[in-house]
Amino acid sequence: MADELLDDADERTRRLAALGAGLLLVVLAGGAALRSALPPAPPSVGLAGLSGSALDGESFVRLNLSLRAEGVRQLGDARLTVAGATARGQHPPAFDRRGRMTLQVDVTPACADVAAGATSGRLDLALQDEQGRSRQVRLDVPADGPLERLLRYRCR
Repeated sequence: MADELLDDADERTRRLAALGAGLLLVVLAGGAALRSALPPAPPSVGLAGLSGSALDGESFVRLNLSLRAEGVRQLGDARLTVAGATARGQHPPAFDRRGRMTLQVDVTPACADVAAGATSGRLDLALQDEQGRSRQVRLDVPADGPLERLLRYRCR
């Protein structure tokens, strides 16, 4: 009788292993199907840094805005509005493989707005996400730091 119990235990172990493998396969296949049915995460774009220059004798300020992005394929139009002026940015067509890009914008500030303290701005971006859909993103450009110094220098 003890021999029969041992033989039966091996058979049950094989059946349980087959059942466990089958359940694992069902769970993995169901997870993959669910993941493919979910909408993609929205693109994420942020301002990673800002620098610039103001040359003597020129009426504009050249700003370099470093962008970081996830879920974005390429950047279309970029418009910076700051100190009463709006200007288009120059940029490469796509973000690098790390999701970074530098946008260059030459903007001529309205000095009356700078004197009134209106030095913060906004950056409007037209993007294509990884699925090829068009998206509009607006980023706030903070007034403190290099942007305010450059605008005040230009309007002194």
